[in-house]
Amino acid sequence: MTGTRRAGALAAILILVLLLAAALRLAGLRDFPQGFFCDEASIGYNAWTVSRTGRDEHGERFPLFFRAFGEYKNPVYIYCAVPAVALLGLDEFSTRLPAALFGILTVWFTFLLFRELFTPREGVLAALMLAVSAWHIHFSRIAFELISFHASSPSASSSSIAAPRGGPPASSPAR
Repeated sequence: MTGTRRAGALAAILILVLLLAAALRLAGLRDFPQGFFCDEASIGYNAWTVSRTGRDEHGERFPLFFRAFGEYKNPVYIYCAVPAVALLGLDEFSTRLPAALFGILTVWFTFLLFRELFTPREGVLAALMLAVSAWHIHFSRIAFELISFHASSPSASSSSIAAPRGGPPASSPAR
């Protein structure tokens, strides 16, 4: 198989892996997992209040951290949930949708990381393994703010590895 055909086949497989990841994370998102954790409800409500008033449940205007249940929540997930809750209404699906999207992005970023560390083939294999990982699917289907870190970690790592290969810009004093 030529290099171009091999690259095309890997790209097609990667697209299928991403579609599989999306299907496993989005199908029945409103109903599974059953129930709605109090933390999920808090995140959804705060996203809803920010979308309506620009304030959290305690009246803070665009807070850096959200106070809830005697602790503080990271704002990344809540602010990412604002568009979904504003457009789709406040329910389980709109509150969990950012988690599913972060999960799908994590599969993509894992491909990028492993492609940088090893080869495109291993990148696709790593993405496939994460796409079907029960652990990752579970955390991609509940509205907990930790899933945003799962997406940012391989993204930052692959960027950090790839950046030095390009070298400094021509106008850079480092050159």
